Amino acid sequence: MKSKEIMEKIKDKRAEARAKMDAGDMTAARALVEEVRGLEQDLETALAIEEEELRGLQARGTQIPSGAGDETRKYKREDELRAIGKYLFGLPMQDEERALVTVAGNGAVLPEGYVNDLMLLRDGYPSLKKYAHVIPVKTKTGKMPVANLGQNKLAKLSSDTPIDQGAVSTNQITYDVEDYGKFVPIERSLTDDEVVGIVENILMPDFAEGAVAIENEEILAIIKSGATGVESATDYEDVEKAIDSLIPAARSGAITITNTAGFVYLKNKKDALGRKLNLITYVDGVAMFNNKPIVELSDTAVTATSGKLIYYVANVKEVCKFFDRKGVEITKSTEFLFNKNQDCLRAIERFDIKQGSNRSCKKIEFTPPEALPASVLTNEKLKEAEKVLKPEEKKGTEELKKEEKSKK
Repeated sequence: MKSKEIMEKIKDKRAEARAKMDAGDMTAARALVEEVRGLEQDLETALAIEEEELRGLQARGTQIPSGAGDETRKYKREDELRAIGKYLFGLPMQDEERALVTVAGNGAVLPEGYVNDLMLLRDGYPSLKKYAHVIPVKTKTGKMPVANLGQNKLAKLSSDTPIDQGAVSTNQITYDVEDYGKFVPIERSLTDDEVVGIVENILMPDFAEGAVAIENEEILAIIKSGATGVESATDYEDVEKAIDSLIPAARSGAITITNTAGFVYLKNKKDALGRKLNLITYVDGVAMFNNKPIVELSDTAVTATSGKLIYYVANVKEVCKFFDRKGVEITKSTEFLFNKNQDCLRAIERFDIKQGSNRSCKKIEFTPPEALPASVLTNEKLKEAEKVLKPEEKKGTEELKKEEKSKK
């Protein structure tokens, strides 16, 4: 019997056992549980055989069909999460189930397979974390050496010469990671299978969105506090100049951060003849401005002075040191919603963000110039437009001039 068929039998037997238990027939329920345990042993044997067969095929260079082994991995992952559910609810556990749970504090660590899925879910939201300098840490507090930018060239070492103090080009940054969590109310009578569904379909998607939102907020706070304002900015060219004027080492990793209003302005910007400038392009699905990534956040996340557009230009890896205590912890609280006779599942991530170098951090705000409608472009206005048009664009103004003359 194949592992997939055994999995289906286990699923059906568990459902039968639960139905018998609900009906008060505990004798039949216990008998079905014993059947499930026997099937689980059969499944373990079948999985071992299939994995060995898969390795044998790979060793012989045989093409393995896409998705082979997915059902097995999915079942194993669900077993891990089901075991966590039993642990959190204080239900009886077998030794093999206890082995699947990694205890952390008052809860359990989310299995690696689910963490990988969480990373994929995060990709659906505009995240600044991937541009920051992420430093994994294993303790709540500590110190970490961070390079002094502009002073980190290698020192020449000689056996007869003392090391120049300039070779030590790091600063110690003290970090103190904080807990950030997402809460989901749950009924106290949930089964372990229902916990799996809640974590997969409710907690994880909400947690992914919430994690990106709080990370962006904390990173933006660092950027805003360290940004140098660009004086007398009048249009998007000043944003381009802010990028181009960065030193080469910082410019290579620079990005632009704006809100929806700023992004829409660049995406729809037109020249004096009403033609789109295509300031926003896409490379492998990433929005680019002036050949650098541009990140669009909400108007409430990136706020501008009334009537103005706002842009931040920064090498976020230089500006933000993101101390990441990896892993997502799941805990259950019986006190949080005690007055509603509900329990609460909580997913927690831990991080701290410290300011690095501000040499590449700039803020640009300007009032967008009013576009002149093409219908009012007279010969006089065309002459004004020609002054700011590129040579290849002037051909279009000559055609409009002829149209103006023909109307007279």
